[in-house]
Amino acid sequence: MGGSYTGAGAQAASGSAAGLLALADRYSLGKPEERDFAKALELYEQAAARGSAEGMVNAAVMYENGRGTAKNAARALALYRKAAAAKSPAGMFGLGNMYFNGTGVARNRQLAEMWWRKADAAGSAPAAFNLARLAEQNGLSASEAMKLYAKAAYRGSAEAANVLGARYKNGNGVKQDFGSAYYWFYKAAEAGSAKAAYNLALLYIKGDGVSLDFGQAVKWLKTAADKGYVPAIVDLAVMYYSGSGVITDRKKGIGLFREAASDGNPVALFYLGLACHRGESGACEDRRSAEKYLSRSASLGYVPAQYVLAGIYEKEGGARLPQAFELYRKAAGKGYAKALNNLSLMYASGRGTEKDGRQAFAIMKRCAEEGSAVCQHNLAEYYLQGTGTARDAVAAYGWAALASTGRPESARLMEQAGASLNADGVRRGRILSVQLIRKYHSR
Repeated sequence: MGGSYTGAGAQAASGSAAGLLALADRYSLGKPEERDFAKALELYEQAAARGSAEGMVNAAVMYENGRGTAKNAARALALYRKAAAAKSPAGMFGLGNMYFNGTGVARNRQLAEMWWRKADAAGSAPAAFNLARLAEQNGLSASEAMKLYAKAAYRGSAEAANVLGARYKNGNGVKQDFGSAYYWFYKAAEAGSAKAAYNLALLYIKGDGVSLDFGQAVKWLKTAADKGYVPAIVDLAVMYYSGSGVITDRKKGIGLFREAASDGNPVALFYLGLACHRGESGACEDRRSAEKYLSRSASLGYVPAQYVLAGIYEKEGGARLPQAFELYRKAAGKGYAKALNNLSLMYASGRGTEKDGRQAFAIMKRCAEEGSAVCQHNLAEYYLQGTGTARDAVAAYGWAALASTGRPESARLMEQAGASLNADGVRRGRILSVQLIRKYHSR
């Protein structure tokens, strides 16, 4: 493969198991252009034949995951068993995993736990983590589970350290402590956990236990993104695309969205669709791409995509209106205020569905009560016009007053409602407006 492999190659030629392992590691873990998984597997097998438990485990992992060869669960199982018989903690742990997952053998949680306990007794950090997770699944309290996760974390389990960070951050099983959350996230990130690096970035973005620092946030997002952690890729893309905490770079943002979209991430698909719909450079393969990306995102349940695609269909009109109605209905079902508003308007006008004033009123009232100023204004319109309800200028006055902060059109609607009332009606409208303002502005 190259001159850098000469020393290990000489050891391997001499029959040394250590030399075989060293050369195999280079083929397996070296520079991407120098990797040869098939050759690595061959060398791990040779080391295993010379009694190396490490060679057995590494070859087993490759057979289990199909690296350098087709997946071969039976061979992986045999190698894990040989390594476990040689008292290898990694072999015991791997054998426990095979039993737990039913890979190459009948699933048996009791045997899985037995082998994990043997590995744990031999000092295995991942086995300690699996036992902590299993104990919690079996009903162990969150506070007691913390002790088991801590045991695994102190042994070096990045997964366990990340769990501890999350528990301290959220106050789950322990008093909330952002300082401790930071400590464990940092330990896990330094040990290679992409998820922990992402969690560190979130602390810096929100200023939880640390000073608000977008520079540090970007640093840790990049660390996680470089390891292929999709949520980090998406958040980094959003920051570059929108200029949140960084200098706006839409081209870089779109490139990152494209990377995450290839993994089927609904947020990335949404932003690609949005950028394509806006005609931004690099976002589209063709004119149909916007609908393709938005449709995929919407089908995955991403509410903003459902809303935006519905808006596109509604604007197109005609045969697209029922599709728009259905997408608004889905987004409204998740409480999305803009979708609730538009769904109500479609019921009120009979566009894309049968006209139904009562449904229109009920949906708009729900949206207004959830705090949307747009819906509060439109509800006032419904009351003033008698859409789906008895005409009520007093109610129109009160809801228009509630919506009027920063909305001149709502102030004008309030005046319009007041003009249709006598002095007592205006008085009652003002009383209602005060009640509504106290109720909804105090939320």
